[in-house]
Amino acid sequence: MGVQGLTTIVNRKETILFEDQIFSDTKLVIDGDNLFSFLYVNHNIDLKHGGNYDVFARKIEAFFNALKSNQICSYVVMDGGYDPDNRKHETHVRRARERIGKSRETASSETTFAPMLCRLTFLAVIEKMKIPFVVCDFEADHDIATLANTFLCPVLSNDSDFFVYDLEKGYIPLDTFTVSDTCCKGKIYYAKNMEKAFPGFQISKLPVLAVTLGSDYIRREHLYQFYFSLADDPNETSLTVIQRKAIRWSITTSLDDAISRLEESIPESLRKFVRISLTMYSDTKRFESFDLAQFFTNKNTNTTDTFKANLRTGKLPVCAQNILNLREVFLLCEVEDIGRKRSIHLSTLRIRQAIYAMLLETPETYIIEYDRDGGSLMRFKRSSVLADGVKMPSCTEAIGKIHTLCSVFRFEDEKLLDKFYGNTKLFVLFLTYLVKHAKPNVDSIYVKSLILCHFVLSARVILSTKNYHPGSLVDTILLQMHELCFDEFSALLSNSEKYFSNDLLDFSISIVHGFSQYQSCFAFGTYLNQLLGYPILLLSPHEVFNGTFLHNIYARFQNCEEERVDKEIKKYFQNNESLGKLYDDIVSAVKKNVNSARWE
Repeated sequence: MGVQGLTTIVNRKETILFEDQIFSDTKLVIDGDNLFSFLYVNHNIDLKHGGNYDVFARKIEAFFNALKSNQICSYVVMDGGYDPDNRKHETHVRRARERIGKSRETASSETTFAPMLCRLTFLAVIEKMKIPFVVCDFEADHDIATLANTFLCPVLSNDSDFFVYDLEKGYIPLDTFTVSDTCCKGKIYYAKNMEKAFPGFQISKLPVLAVTLGSDYIRREHLYQFYFSLADDPNETSLTVIQRKAIRWSITTSLDDAISRLEESIPESLRKFVRISLTMYSDTKRFESFDLAQFFTNKNTNTTDTFKANLRTGKLPVCAQNILNLREVFLLCEVEDIGRKRSIHLSTLRIRQAIYAMLLETPETYIIEYDRDGGSLMRFKRSSVLADGVKMPSCTEAIGKIHTLCSVFRFEDEKLLDKFYGNTKLFVLFLTYLVKHAKPNVDSIYVKSLILCHFVLSARVILSTKNYHPGSLVDTILLQMHELCFDEFSALLSNSEKYFSNDLLDFSISIVHGFSQYQSCFAFGTYLNQLLGYPILLLSPHEVFNGTFLHNIYARFQNCEEERVDKEIKKYFQNNESLGKLYDDIVSAVKKNVNSARWE
């Protein structure tokens, strides 16, 4: 959630509030959403090309392998959907607008954020590594704190809320935490030390300080009139006037007076959040969602509701909760051409309508989508009915799921899909949908660039993984190539290596925009496949998408005729017939399901 200005206050008293510590042989509760964002943003992974998920996956693996090497047992806790009372709606709107601004700046500055497929990548990697994780019903902060106190271990996050909770074994800010195979060390914060930092302060008053400073529930602008009535403490010269006043008032006021004064000072619609916030920060003996300690001990999701159990174990997307509970979805801006009026997500409206129809199971329901329109965030009313009358099964129906996917993706010649197995089927469906629905149109070079990228990234994974088990036709062919023709396999990788360089070719946002439309297709196509019960094995973004590589390959071939593109790409395969045939089969399957105007 975050408390405005609290990190500054804590950092000003760093020598009192933090202790240097080496961590080993311990449990550790990890704020999963904070971690995946931190790993992408703070490790200089390229963003302006749309996202390099293979690099991101390696960072995730290295991080958790280092924890394992130091006998640190991780418990990853992820956020669920938005609270049913939609208490953070204003915050979601503000952040969506901020992200549009950041997207506008990515090509010309160091502005960065975690791109849209990061969560899917993170969950795929930690699941494969068998890292224990759980998805809360709603925001995870309170349950993270409760779990840490139950397990008697620290919390790892980068959220200033954890400066407020009284965590018995402390809180480690991610930006102080360094890991290697031989040592994990960082600075650990104990709330009780606030009593030393500010004489007269009591640890029980931390929730009052947090609410007074302003949070995502009660923004600071709602409290400006209140601040005028507070006494200042000019002795704390390193802090702002508001920070000084908030600390002084928290020291002198009683809890009942704090509640009364704060409620009187803010709009009536927000008053309930004063008590909600104070209770949430104060009570870390009771889980808000369900008993996470019991879940990690015996995998009990504490529900007989299969749908809810699948949400809690990460088998379903959290946006499903928002659709069911609130009838709204935020479609976050990615790296795209803000000069274009249409958002990349408009191309995937058909897939989302199918998702809405499955979840809501009503003849026609309307969902509110928040999406970019030009450079502004707009509110759109969307129907759950597909234009061509395709009827979606409910989430509990178990028949015709491949046929349903083909209908939604408008893959008319379903028999062509029988040529492929494993998640290669999903890859082909995503490519077909992209060509049929992208606006502006994407040409055949986008498709061929994505195929080559998938082959190269899969080959890289095979080369770096011991005892690799194939999950698709692509994997099987590459694994055989690796075992039987290692020189050819190595040549495939070495000849394509230069295209991973950020500065190889001049940057084009229009090229990135086309591949960002594919990312939207990948995300919502994956969610639909999950809701259908995984009729096709999932793809992970890190097996398919490196934005730098895709940008450079497309730029390399964009002015070439189709036959020359095929010839040049096949050179990377070192005349391997199986790989060449698979390439031709994928291209042919997509081409036969789109019209010629869309293909060229």
